[in-house]
Amino acid sequence: MFAVADTNISSEEIKLLATAFNAHQPIAIIDRSGIIIKSNKAFSDLTGYALRELVGRNIRMLRSDKQSDPFYKELWLGLKAKGFWEGEMWNKTRNGDVPHHVRITAVSDENNRFTHYVAFYEDLTSAYEQQHYLERKAQEESSLSILMAQSLDDVSMYDYLNQFQARLMHHHHWQWRFLALYQPTSIGLKPQIQHGTCANNPCIKIPMTMELCQSVINQGSPQILPMEMDTQTLCAIEQDHAAYAVPLQHAGNPSVLLVYLPKHILKTSENRTFIHRVVHVLGMGINKRLTEQALIEARDKAEKASQAKSNLLSSVSHELRTPLNAILGFAQLLQDEPMENGQKESVSEIYLAGRHLLAMVNDILDLARIESGQVRLNTEVISVARELESSLALLQPLAEKQGLQLDIDLASNSDQEILADRVRLRQVIFNLLSNAMKYNRPGGQVRICLQIPEKGFVRIQVIDSGIGIPEDKQQDLFQVFNRLGAESTNVEGTGIGLALCKRLAEMMHGRIGYQPNPESGSIFWIDLPDNEQNKSHEDKGHRFNILCVDDDPIHLKLLENALQARADIRLFTENNASYAVDLAQKHPLDLILLNTDMPDLSGLEVIEILKVSPKTATIPIIAIAQNTQPDVVKTHLQAGFSEYFTKPLSMDKLLLIIGQLQTEQEQLIAVSNS
Repeated sequence: MFAVADTNISSEEIKLLATAFNAHQPIAIIDRSGIIIKSNKAFSDLTGYALRELVGRNIRMLRSDKQSDPFYKELWLGLKAKGFWEGEMWNKTRNGDVPHHVRITAVSDENNRFTHYVAFYEDLTSAYEQQHYLERKAQEESSLSILMAQSLDDVSMYDYLNQFQARLMHHHHWQWRFLALYQPTSIGLKPQIQHGTCANNPCIKIPMTMELCQSVINQGSPQILPMEMDTQTLCAIEQDHAAYAVPLQHAGNPSVLLVYLPKHILKTSENRTFIHRVVHVLGMGINKRLTEQALIEARDKAEKASQAKSNLLSSVSHELRTPLNAILGFAQLLQDEPMENGQKESVSEIYLAGRHLLAMVNDILDLARIESGQVRLNTEVISVARELESSLALLQPLAEKQGLQLDIDLASNSDQEILADRVRLRQVIFNLLSNAMKYNRPGGQVRICLQIPEKGFVRIQVIDSGIGIPEDKQQDLFQVFNRLGAESTNVEGTGIGLALCKRLAEMMHGRIGYQPNPESGSIFWIDLPDNEQNKSHEDKGHRFNILCVDDDPIHLKLLENALQARADIRLFTENNASYAVDLAQKHPLDLILLNTDMPDLSGLEVIEILKVSPKTATIPIIAIAQNTQPDVVKTHLQAGFSEYFTKPLSMDKLLLIIGQLQTEQEQLIAVSNS
């Protein structure tokens, strides 16, 4: 019991003191030298030691290495100075280091000297576990966010996997030893990705691994694969790692991601949940890169196939022209020879068939040239009415022969002018009119009319009363070698004409389209730039600032003469590319014309500098060069040039571009003012 100096204390009070001491809170009484002279059962349960093991032992038996010497020194100095200390400390119990909240109070004698210390303990294990759990969860969520961001980064597969591993090792102290993505094929699982090292390569366990991975795909749930058969077949990785397999979807097909992870991190369900989320993010990043790689390969394959097709078409077309010229030439000679009527008809059929074949060869050759970038346009101001009347006059005899009526309706648009290539415009109109006549009904009608669909464009419409195009096939218009409705007619053709018209329209900065004729038949239209937008803009109140960078004084003089009559344009010229870059930073510009072969800086170097600066990044830049190689043109356009002009410069095309930019600028100003 207790030694009580005051004999006046009742037995009930002594019982109360004894009951308080033996309460649920762990208590230990320590003498001034640190010896435990008494403790209760709660303290015994807390430390894991029996009462007999505690009494008479120094309190240092509970000292943990988690606290340093300065910590304990400060504790005892505080007790001596204040007679009280409270705080958290780790104690070494029989079950290991445990965190406790401790309050120590000094007991004094009649001379105010400290004789004993009473320590009250509180177990903080659950609080620490909760805190550790929350910290671990916060760390996991932070890691998952960073890993997700890494998955979206534009880095290679190898760098991505290495960065992923580095993050796991730095913040969670583990990483995979080996990773592989397998996808089923007709001959079994095929590895799409492998990362890491394996002691046995090729591994003798591959058949067993494939079988287990296939079972994971079939079951659709992650599994820890039981690879350990016996000590003889235990590989180096499996001594401390386990195969963790997760089913994934890659390119719409089932697959499995196999990851060799340290065994100790797979022991708890909490860890396995986190690992499953990590592997899910990992699979997303892998899928992203595999998909991107597949798209790149598909694009490259398509580009190579398209180039090969264009080269083949061009080569075959050239080769066909030689025998065709002979066929047509000798057919014309035979037509002048005396022959019987049957023979004359046969020769005439040969000649007409040859002409038809030659027209198809020319279309194929044109298409191949356009797709390979070898076609150059000569843009000029064209009177639409005059061009249409000329085209109709040429086709009138054929229309009369077929019993068709050709009409032209210019209404109030007879003075419209457009900017286009005259030869290519006539080619498009002939093609549209020929189709309207070929697919028409006997005694039908073909009509041409003009419209203004929007500011800056003139629309030419070819309207026929023919068979029309079914709604389910209209989306396939303008596709190469696609003759819609050919199965229901005996009209000859290759399906190249409309595709060729579309490409020519786009090259002339226009567009082409189709709509059904409400009265029966078809309406094909083509929109081309209106010359009105390049006329005087003096009333606009804004001068269009152009900088021309060229070391050729003749070219600069030519440009000055061409633009001097335009009061709405202010032209700056510079013969040094470095100075031009500084000028572009200091003056607001609407367009830059850049010679790509300047002696101090190349065109690609100049545009790289201008695109970096916020002041010049949005200025349209047109390349002016001598080189017409398709690869060089493609490189410059990909670098950011809006257009690629070759010398001698086409002023009509340049004025067309300037007019379009001015129109866009006016629209932006109008929107901002509204």
